[in-house]
Amino acid sequence: MIIHLTKEAQEMLPKGRKTFILTTNDGSNIFSSSEGCCMIGDRFLLVATNNIPSTYTEKFTHGNLTIYSSPYDLNFLSGNLKIVKNHSTGFLNLQNESGRLDDNLEIKIIEN
Repeated sequence: MIIHLTKEAQEMLPKGRKTFILTTNDGSNIFSSSEGCCMIGDRFLLVATNNIPSTYTEKFTHGNLTIYSSPYDLNFLSGNLKIVKNHSTGFLNLQNESGRLDDNLEIKIIEN
């Protein structure tokens, strides 16, 4: 699978990191900072990590970046995914052809 990241979005990623996890931030996984199911499929995380849990079997590529996701997450990630920098807010936006999936894609760094 392919995901597109604009140059501006790539510049916001942690330097030197090439492996990420794109996952929901709804309390359904070990990376989530949320504790409520009312946010299911509404908020996402981009986790910079070198240790990919076995549940993250789906792989997106963009250039030299690899982004993993889980079958659960794919329930909310359809279409032509794109990560862009919103010039008005300075936040990363996750979008597909139907519009924005998340207006503030959070980046989380896991040191490992």
